[in-house]
Amino acid sequence: MEIEQETTGILSRFGKFVRVLKPGRHRLFWPWEKVAFIVDTSTEILYTAPALSSPARENVPLKSIEFFLKFRIVGPALFVHHIGASNFDVVLSSAVRDAIRRRSRQVETERAYDLRGSDVGKMQAYLNKQMQRYGVRIIDANIPDVQ
Repeated sequence: MEIEQETTGILSRFGKFVRVLKPGRHRLFWPWEKVAFIVDTSTEILYTAPALSSPARENVPLKSIEFFLKFRIVGPALFVHHIGASNFDVVLSSAVRDAIRRRSRQVETERAYDLRGSDVGKMQAYLNKQMQRYGVRIIDANIPDVQ
């Protein structure tokens, strides 16, 4: 079995996780061993998450805050066994909406447009803390638009 460059294999035996396979050739001697998953661990993926009706400090709802982020899977075994690709979008969008709401609550309504291009380091750290248990790291984040 060959695992391509920039991907990682998840080896299972009888359906149970055994180990992570790095890129290269691997021999599977037993018929009950198989590569259950191949995970791309090199691609930085862009994600857009609009948050609608996010309240400001005075509880006045902002129409929408658009949020871009770039992430990478750094723990393929954690990603596959704790969340999987099918549930990832739901978990990430929920974490992003929570981070946006936390950030918008810190801003007064008159200064809401100052969120555009503002420092989102704390939001990125918060998201990394939320997503590290799933083997995902947020590389970059940005708020390009506020309405």
